[in-house]
Amino acid sequence: MSDISVGAVGQLGSRTFIFGTSSQLDTQSLINAAVAQKTARADRLDIRVENNNLKFSAYEQAQTLSRNLQTALTNLKGSSRLFDDSTSIFDQRSGSISASGNVDPFSILDVSVDPNAEIGQYDIEVIQDAKAQVVLTNSVADADADLGYGVFAYRIGLAGGSVYDVQLGAGASLRDIANAINAVSDDSGVKASIIKVSETEYKMSLTAQETNTEIDVNYWYGPKVFKFIGLTDVQDGPPFTNELQAPREAIVSLNGVQVTRDSNTIDDLIDGVVLDIKDEAPGTIITLDIGNDTQGIKDAITGFIDAYNAFKDFVIQNQQVSADGVVADSAVLFSDFALDNLTSGVLSLIGDDFSTNSSVVATLRDMGITLTSANKLAISDEAKLDNAILNNPDEVQGFFSSSATINNSNLGLIRNDTTGGSLDFAMNITYSGGAITNVSVGGNSSLFTINGTSITGNAGTIYEGLQFSYQGTSSATVNISINQGFANRLDSFIDGYSNSVDGIFQTEKATLQDANSDLTAEAAEIRTKAEAFRERQLEKYANFEAQLQALKLLITQIRSILGTNNDDN
Repeated sequence: MSDISVGAVGQLGSRTFIFGTSSQLDTQSLINAAVAQKTARADRLDIRVENNNLKFSAYEQAQTLSRNLQTALTNLKGSSRLFDDSTSIFDQRSGSISASGNVDPFSILDVSVDPNAEIGQYDIEVIQDAKAQVVLTNSVADADADLGYGVFAYRIGLAGGSVYDVQLGAGASLRDIANAINAVSDDSGVKASIIKVSETEYKMSLTAQETNTEIDVNYWYGPKVFKFIGLTDVQDGPPFTNELQAPREAIVSLNGVQVTRDSNTIDDLIDGVVLDIKDEAPGTIITLDIGNDTQGIKDAITGFIDAYNAFKDFVIQNQQVSADGVVADSAVLFSDFALDNLTSGVLSLIGDDFSTNSSVVATLRDMGITLTSANKLAISDEAKLDNAILNNPDEVQGFFSSSATINNSNLGLIRNDTTGGSLDFAMNITYSGGAITNVSVGGNSSLFTINGTSITGNAGTIYEGLQFSYQGTSSATVNISINQGFANRLDSFIDGYSNSVDGIFQTEKATLQDANSDLTAEAAEIRTKAEAFRERQLEKYANFEAQLQALKLLITQIRSILGTNNDDN
């Protein structure tokens, strides 16, 4: 008996076919090869989708690094909006204090300095600290024992403020009185405490929660308990029998001028400075120096350098080419139009001159910051940078931050997002019939668009990105000077690429997503058609095998009739 070779198995709908048993052909491989030819284009489309995904990820990385660079510029740039209440690092202040003699100034005074505090030096003497009034009762043997009085009530508070009811029933103890007072202490401003003097001696103290303010206690009804326990020396209220601490004011000398305050927290003596008195020290002079936050400025500048260099590392990665001219696999955005334009624009601004009429600091080089051979930023002369920050802080601010001078208070700068250089121009505003009818510069009326009181620079002009609001009621010629700082210009330029809504990188990403959607759909259609072709081939070869098998069966039958199994007969 000869062996039977079982061929490949194929499925068509609910039917299963065994191929090759009759023909001895590898029909499954033949079908797979034919289908592979049909899907070859789909495979090439898959590669394009994969490459687009790599490019998409590269654009996302470029976008992130660009936005990181913008974030690093935040503390260095000036406000570009009228209602932008953010402050730059140049508005921040730092303070230092020292005391005469061998004295720790922080044991006497705590100081906090707000942004925009007045720069200067101040001599402070804490002659007297403010105190809160503290009063005490007589002693009782047991703080929890019944004092022996009936129902009574008092009203308690601080002088000049509201008073609050303290009511107790018969059988009240000294601790019950303290608890009743503390139940309203958040409102009354008076805190009670039980003091254990000894095992058989307890007293109650009352403490005002504000300095230099007297405690106010008024009898309401019932027994005069506060007099009986020795708190007050009259029937209805103060004066108090035992005053441990009288209320008193704080006395401070500022640059030789003596002032008084009710509180130890003084926030109205020096603009932008809060003094917290911790102890009095008459005769000790504390010197407070308030200046620019020089370390913060330097940190912001080095933060910008680090963010730029991280961006530049990405650019370098996408420029890698081997010695034989082969582009590196990691250079996904090699010769990319968007990345190349952003890089050249940023590099141009980094090397630009931002001089004003009296600039000492007009370039990054003037601060000791230079470009390396790889076009990365480096602090090549740290002493030069420190000197610029310490001795010319206004110049450093003028280099980085935008500012505007307008000689008419009726015209306000609402928005300043220009990417060009500084501007110095006269705006002629024509006001007639209760509205602005014309705005021109140098006789040209096509530079701005008027919308009510709003005046906006037109796209394509040097005034693009500027928006003003005019609140005047008559015609005027307004002189405007805008110094466009490095940080503001660089931020505005980068935003055209990094913006998550309409930036160039976002647009490129959207284009890639659309392309991938089309490519994926096309590849899916090709594979659908290829599978239909596979089914037709399966049907075709299945029919072929069936016919061949039928012929073989017929031959076998004929041989049986003829009485021979010999293939030669």
